[in-house]
Amino acid sequence: MAEAHVRADDGVKKPKHEQKPVRRPKEGQSWTIPKDLDPDEVLTHYLTEQRTSGIALKYGIRRGALARWLCQVRPKEWKEIQVIRALCTKEDGLEQIYDATTGLRLARARALIDSAQWELEKLDSANYGDKQWVNVQVDHRYQVEAGLFESALELVKSMRGIAPAQPKEIIDLQIDAKQQSDPK
Repeated sequence: MAEAHVRADDGVKKPKHEQKPVRRPKEGQSWTIPKDLDPDEVLTHYLTEQRTSGIALKYGIRRGALARWLCQVRPKEWKEIQVIRALCTKEDGLEQIYDATTGLRLARARALIDSAQWELEKLDSANYGDKQWVNVQVDHRYQVEAGLFESALELVKSMRGIAPAQPKEIIDLQIDAKQQSDPK
């Protein structure tokens, strides 16, 4: 009788983790931004450093406070830097896909790409979002009273073969309808 609990990968050597997990530095504790802090200097750090927690630790403030302050002080530059960071993250994910040796590394790389693409769509939808356009033209030449037709199909059938009315005729019809409903 065969044992039912034997795993399919039993006896296959599992790869050792080549990289140790990166420990993120603790960020600062303060929510207040120092008055002498230069936003352009902080934005430069955002371009050159990979982790925002290290930038926040350098200034002794919380990461959320730093991001909120930059959004308020330099919104356009902040958005541009976030787009650049997302593009770099997407490229990193593509490189990791090519170098992936395990399924876990491949899944992580795909998650990086998905995350970066989502950020790009939200930050700059004109350049990185879906290109779906809908043009709608509304023709107000026909006016239909709601109680005349039982269904939309009946309305469509009744409108087949009707030539479009001229604007003057529509105005005359509207005036006649008002006079009939509002006798003085």
